[in-house]
Amino acid sequence: MRGEAMSAAPIFSNAHTHTVFCDGHNTVEENVLRALELGFVSLGFSIHSGNPYEGFKIENEEKYKVEVARIREIYGHRIEILCGIERDGFYQREFSGFEFMIDSTHMFMKDGEYCHVDHSEAWQAADVEKLYGGKYYVGELNNRPSKQVYMDTLGIRESDIATQTFKNPFGKIIGDDICIVSIKEVVGNGLACFRQVNDSDVLTLLELKDYKQVAEDTIRCIKNDFNHISGIFSVNCLFRYLLFSENNILNDYLKTMSGLGSYCGFMGYGEHYQNQFINQTMTCVVFE
Repeated sequence: MRGEAMSAAPIFSNAHTHTVFCDGHNTVEENVLRALELGFVSLGFSIHSGNPYEGFKIENEEKYKVEVARIREIYGHRIEILCGIERDGFYQREFSGFEFMIDSTHMFMKDGEYCHVDHSEAWQAADVEKLYGGKYYVGELNNRPSKQVYMDTLGIRESDIATQTFKNPFGKIIGDDICIVSIKEVVGNGLACFRQVNDSDVLTLLELKDYKQVAEDTIRCIKNDFNHISGIFSVNCLFRYLLFSENNILNDYLKTMSGLGSYCGFMGYGEHYQNQFINQTMTCVVFE
């Protein structure tokens, strides 16, 4: 018998599917319907077992099993549906009534405290700061939780903090200079930042100036310092880009900068000034 080349068709399946019974965003049925649309041959659901930190409710497991069984009765002739569980390493107890189990590690213990390994970058930065001496997390200001100090000083809600940093970032005082430190997000009662902050640093809250005027002054300064400009290369902080975009001045700013000569650049999460890493600034190189 002569052998012939065979082309393998992809087989779509997934055994790590979360739902509204833990930290998923869709119901069991919604996930099944989407899997059918995509041509899946099987779909395995895996509710979180819970862990000491996040505390998913055990009673959800029984409701989850009932719902998976109900949906399997409806769609089981079209797709294989499995009922599983994702067991966290810190949650060692007996499990029954599941068709498969996923073992996982979302955190580990150090010095009696939990350290995340499967969370947002900011949460991990906070844990590194707390447990290993990392410097991207501000836990306290003047012996009070930094989140509360920031909210009370500016009279804002917690949900406003991430965008308020456009107008009121921290300023780290270094000699005669102030380096801008942008807030990334709220983590617990503290604030994760884009720039390192040491325990001995002196911080102040900055206020947004007339950014249109600042941009005009920068362009005027470049014109005064250079007589024959052939090109400009700049690095703009992403937050400057967002601020200019939201206030509809980005195009005008770029047109004015390009009027100085050939102009190009990119956005980043921070810049350097006199050997210091800073945020919410523009650094440029002018060529004559």
